[in-house]
Amino acid sequence: MKRKEIKDILLYDETLIKNDRVFDPEYTPDRFGFRDSQLQQLTYNLRRGIMGGNPVNSLILGPCGTGKTTSVKVVFEEVEQSSDKIVPVYINCQFNSTPFQVFAQIYKKVVGHLPPETGVPLARIQNEVMRKLQRENRCLVVALDDIDHLFYDKYANDILYDILRAHEKYPGVRTGVIGILSENEFRFILATKVHTVFHPSEIFFDPYTRSQTYEILRDRVLHGLVENVLTDELLSYITDLTIDAGDLRVGIELVYRSALEAEADGSRKILQEYVDRAHAAEARTIHLKRILQGLSPPEKALLKILAENQGEMPSKQVYTLFEDRTGHKLKKYNAVVGKLEALRLVDAPYVKKVGRSRRIILRYDENDIIRYLK
Repeated sequence: MKRKEIKDILLYDETLIKNDRVFDPEYTPDRFGFRDSQLQQLTYNLRRGIMGGNPVNSLILGPCGTGKTTSVKVVFEEVEQSSDKIVPVYINCQFNSTPFQVFAQIYKKVVGHLPPETGVPLARIQNEVMRKLQRENRCLVVALDDIDHLFYDKYANDILYDILRAHEKYPGVRTGVIGILSENEFRFILATKVHTVFHPSEIFFDPYTRSQTYEILRDRVLHGLVENVLTDELLSYITDLTIDAGDLRVGIELVYRSALEAEADGSRKILQEYVDRAHAAEARTIHLKRILQGLSPPEKALLKILAENQGEMPSKQVYTLFEDRTGHKLKKYNAVVGKLEALRLVDAPYVKKVGRSRRIILRYDENDIIRYLK
């Protein structure tokens, strides 16, 4: 390896990152491109709510890292700046999947603060929210990001019903829902009482093209890194890795982690060896870490049991340890296994020649599971 000259060595108080907020998953860029048609459709669906009617419910579909969440946040910000007729509420259902958690977030936006965590029934929270909307003649629009989590936990129908049919109990209240789903079809079954009022308009988000991915990453580099730290050639290389991963967030994280690798080595430039090092260490686990963050304690407990036992066990043994550790019985255990299987964290195949017995198998390295659960 070529020896670094003094001018190429980063001093202890210097950094290659001028704004690390640019690489935060929650960051909304000032220049958000390549989604004009989707933004226009979302805006059109909300227009009736601004004009005093009911908004058109929406279902946003597409792979991870295609701008779905950012698009909703951009439109919500524009709505709040231009009109007081709509109360837009964004909720991440990975972290808020029960009726109380969802309505607590709605309450916070409508009333101005969170309700008490204990001692207040859900019905009272809902009543305060809807009465305030009645008095102020404002329309409630709730964006449920990762709405599939509501179905895994069997709360979707109750939550959608309480939002969309609120006008039956509170005359004049206007509500709408935007569901965000990282799939190309809505395969969950709605109860009849919900299906009759949901009827969403579907908005599709196709994966970014290679040139679009490059432009988006270049914009993040421009605003997030010190000038001339990353060459166009290396950015093109990172773009290829991003396309292979199928998730724009991998590329954004890779730029950031590569800069950290360069800083750790005292380099004023990001070299390919730093990109490769960051890619090997981080890119393959980004998706895993985000999923684990949104799991409930019983779900994390089951994963930890598997990770502590070489990642594979007969279902009966897993259940015995799960019951000892969490106190939950078979019904909850089966629900947890079903959700983890749907999230593709575990496989649960039936064992041949052993009746209905199953084996629970981790899909990820057990050491990674233990490390990221901490």
